[in-house]
Formats: sequence, C-alpha cells, structure tokens
Amino acid sequence: MELIDLDVLKCKNFVFLSEAGSGKTEVSLALAAYLEEKFPDKEVHYFDLDQTKPLLRGRDVDGKDHLGTFTIHYQEQIFDAPVVAAGVITRLRDPNSITLLDIGGGDYGSHMIGQFANDIRGTGSHVFYLLNPYRAWSDSKENILQTLYKVTSTAGVGIDSVIANPNLGLRTTVDDVIQGVEQVRNFDIGEISFCCARAEIAGEVSERLNMPVLPLSLQMTPVWMKNRRK
Repeated sequence: MELIDLDVLKCKNFVFLSEAGSGKTEVSLALAAYLEEKFPDKEVHYFDLDQTKPLLRGRDVDGKDHLGTFTIHYQEQIFDAPVVAAGVITRLRDPNSITLLDIGGGDYGSHMIGQFANDIRGTGSHVFYLLNPYRAWSDSKENILQTLYKVTSTAGVGIDSVIANPNLGLRTTVDDVIQGVEQVRNFDIGEISFCCARAEIAGEVSERLNMPVLPLSLQMTPVWMKNRRK
C-alpha cells in the first residue's frame, strides 16, 4: 500500500517535531523510505539530530538494507557533548536532495535546530508536528498547546501541518487508530497531512478513515517487545 499523493510531498525538506516519545523516528524513517521509492531521481538524506540520548535512535538502524538505500546521517556521541551531524545546511540547500530532520523530543530536544531555522523557514521546507493522543501529555488541547509553544519557540520555526500517530504499542487495533485520529481532529491544532498505522492494519485504517495513511514496519521496536507480542 502506498501513501496517497500529497501536495506536501512536493517539498524537499521535512522537519519532525513533537513531544518526546510520539514516534518521530519511526515515522520519519518510514517517510524517508517512501520518498526514496517515489522520487528515484533524488538523493534522500535522513539526519538523526536527537541529542537527548534516547534508548531508540534512528542511527541504530543504519545498514539495514530492507529500509532502503537512503543515507542516514548521525554523529557518534562523545561523552555528554551535544554533537551534530555534519552536512545539514548543504543538504537543506541542495535542489537534488530530499532531506528529513529527526529532532529530539520536547523543547529540550528542539533547541538545536535554531541554527538551521533560516533555511527551514525558506521555501521548499515543511515542518510536521507529530501527535499521539494516547501519550500522557498529549491527552488534551491545553497540554498539547503548551508543549507545542515551547517546542516551536525553542526551535525558532512554526509548524505547517500535523501527523496523527495514535498508538498504544504493538497491540494497537484499527479502532484505536480511528478513535485516536478523531481525537487529533477535535484538538484542532492544525491540518492533518496523514496518519500512521502498523503495516498490518494500515489498509483497513485507510479504507475506514478515507485519508492518507503511512504504513509503519516498527523499526524501533526492541526484539524483546516483539517477542512478547507472540
């Protein structure tokens, strides 16, 4: 199943912001693979810019061929130094590149992209805000707006649209996704570009919601959690 064609995908740069733990890495990796398939004449570059030292990082899937052949950029952590992968500005400005920036969660993670804000605010860039309404601090419009204000103020950029990523983990059902998307709509934070769902249920979600759905193969799920599902 393919993500339905969207005007937003005409952009060349994509930035992912959200509360911590909302699924930015999973979604941005899936979109990078999709864009590589959709635009074979472009170079797709994924930048892991998460400096919050999380357990699950985009850099940890580097070299997994089934994801695609897009380039994963990251800088190894040196003690507690907040190092940044090189080449961000070059790729943001390169007309032959599609660039995805996976930013750390919350305002403590988003501060580092202020140095790229001028390029991100330029034409050809789209800033997504991911929402999982089942997250503890994303269960009300008031909480979301507080986090959103902190994140965008710290980052120095505004958001262009929302990605709905409602999930309760590996056992998330089609109904869970549909109810979660409805919650995101009711929050009325911004236009929803698409929603996300596990690949196994994405087709049914798309049919029932009649909206674009990005299938996720859950690259970030630890093996021990996958085994527990059986």
